[in-house]
Amino acid sequence: MRRLELPGILIFFIGFALKFFHIPHNAVLMLLGLGCLLLSLLGAIRGGENVPKRLTSRLTSILSLAALLCVIKFFPIHDYVLLLAGLAILWMLYLVSSKKQWLVVTHYTALLAILLTVVFRFGMDRSERYFILNLKYSVERDTDFITWDKYSWMLYLEDRSEESLQASEEASSIARSVEADKYWVDLIENHGAAIQAKNWTRYH
Repeated sequence: MRRLELPGILIFFIGFALKFFHIPHNAVLMLLGLGCLLLSLLGAIRGGENVPKRLTSRLTSILSLAALLCVIKFFPIHDYVLLLAGLAILWMLYLVSSKKQWLVVTHYTALLAILLTVVFRFGMDRSERYFILNLKYSVERDTDFITWDKYSWMLYLEDRSEESLQASEEASSIARSVEADKYWVDLIENHGAAIQAKNWTRYH
C-alpha cells in the first residue's frame, strides 16, 4: 500500500488540472487520488512504519488535498477542513524541524495543496474563483448554459447585479442556441427576471 502514495498524488492533480477545463469526472479522479493516499495511510498503520513521520506526513497530505477539493468544489465544510489541514501542517513542520529531517514528497504535496487552497479561498472572490475553475478555460464555455447560469448566481450573491444579468443573458442565449430543454430556458429567464427585480433568494 505504501506504493500508492505517488500514484494517488498524481491522480489527484490530474483531476485538479482537468477541473480548469471543466472536463467531466475531474472530482472522481481527485477522490480516487485521496482514496489511494488513505489506503497508503492504512498500510502505514498496519505495517508499523516509522509512525510519527510517515503517519503525520500522509495524514497531512490527505487533509490538505481534501481542503483544496472542498474549496474548488464549493463544499460548505471547506473552512473546517482547511483549519484541520492547517493544524496538521503546523504539527508536520514541528516534527520535521525538531528531528532535523528532510522533506519528502508527501510534505511538499501538503505544502503545495495548502498554498493553493489559501489562494483560492482568500486570494479571490467567490465569483472569480468560480469563473476561473469552471468557465475561463472550459472546453464547453460556448455551450454550457448551466455553468453560466450558476456563475450569474455567484455574481448576484456579491451584489454585482449588472455583471450577474450579463452572465444570465449569456446563459439564456446559449440555452436557446443549443435548443435546451424548456425547463432550463424558463428557469434561466426566471433567474434573469429575479436579478432585475433584485429578489433572487436561492438558485433553484
